[in-house]
Amino acid sequence: MTDSNINNYFGIEECDNYVCKLSVYTSGYDLLYLDIWKSGDISSKFYVVFENVLYFSGVTQWKGGAYFRLGTVEETKEILTSLQKSDDYLDYNLFISDTSDAMVKIIARDAKIDTVGHPPIENEIS
Repeated sequence: MTDSNINNYFGIEECDNYVCKLSVYTSGYDLLYLDIWKSGDISSKFYVVFENVLYFSGVTQWKGGAYFRLGTVEETKEILTSLQKSDDYLDYNLFISDTSDAMVKIIARDAKIDTVGHPPIENEIS
């Protein structure tokens, strides 16, 4: 992984021009979906799916950044300690979106871009 991928994990171009909204989570946050679209152009919507989510902190909608970076081992350990979780979870990734609008932190096993969308889920946030 190159430094640019670490600092813009999903490689979204012009990521400052996007709106992000937490739209769906499943029981226990096993899956967490973010709807992401260019500000003023809802037809550009795509999704980021976080799998095996251990932790979420932050706002549920923000403007000005579909920018995610990977957290450091130290940042991850700090959260794991606060959750009273062992270092067994260090193989999970800490995804951080830190914009002028908001800070969002998600610890998940994996995350990917999805253009298809999410299935209807009972816990959809409107």
